[in-house]
Amino acid sequence: MLPRTPATGSAHARLSFRNARCLEALILAAGYATRLGSLTQDRAKPLLPIGARPMIDYIFDQLATMPDVTRVSVVTNQKFAAQFVEWAAAHGSAKPISVVNDRTTSDSDKLGAIGDIRLVLATNAIDDDLLVVAGDNLFDFRLDAFVGFFREHGTIVGLYDTRDLAIMTQYATVEIGSDQRIVHFEEKPQNPRTTLAATAIYLWKREHLPLVERYHSQGGNMDAPGHYIQWLTQQVPVYGFLIPGEWRDIGNREQYEQAQLAYGGR
Repeated sequence: MLPRTPATGSAHARLSFRNARCLEALILAAGYATRLGSLTQDRAKPLLPIGARPMIDYIFDQLATMPDVTRVSVVTNQKFAAQFVEWAAAHGSAKPISVVNDRTTSDSDKLGAIGDIRLVLATNAIDDDLLVVAGDNLFDFRLDAFVGFFREHGTIVGLYDTRDLAIMTQYATVEIGSDQRIVHFEEKPQNPRTTLAATAIYLWKREHLPLVERYHSQGGNMDAPGHYIQWLTQQVPVYGFLIPGEWRDIGNREQYEQAQLAYGGR
């Protein structure tokens, strides 16, 4: 959805405004986080406190200050939808927020991350470049730098160097060429050959969004997003942005407790 041409101003200004590339943002928050046990029995994982604030706030705070971002969608499930509606009501003045309920009720009938992205693309008729961030990711780099890299290269994935080959069977591993283009992508390999991990932070060109529907029609795995990214790298150029600083994926109780300590919580 491109911005409307202003009624006043020079023809050059109107053309520049019309050709500006806007961003839609999507926070993935529809999982059930069963590995966190009782912590997520009655509260969605992205709404758990990290330090003094809900986890999702650390992502939204950045999106709210980014002028390119026109709207933030949050996809969740039937169990936690009301919690995100309440959260959005307290934050909506900073940036328009759309809470999309995927209507699932348990881990057994969930749509999966790519299934939820597909739902939001259709529900909100997204027709802009799309920034996707998993709601359980914590990082200290600026998303503005991520967008800047995207403007220069095109569709990108955030990459993090774990510096630990032993743990790479838990992640999607990535190899990149001299031009930062991804040349090899493998979801949770048995024999990893790199410590460069793909994160659930993506920025997709508007022209590439219809590929989600093609992937679905071909029977692709709609759950772990790495399966889609692996497929996508074989369809179009996809580039890797090396994340500076710290990045955390809060998948279990131990990782949550470590994040609490790092962010000043208990």
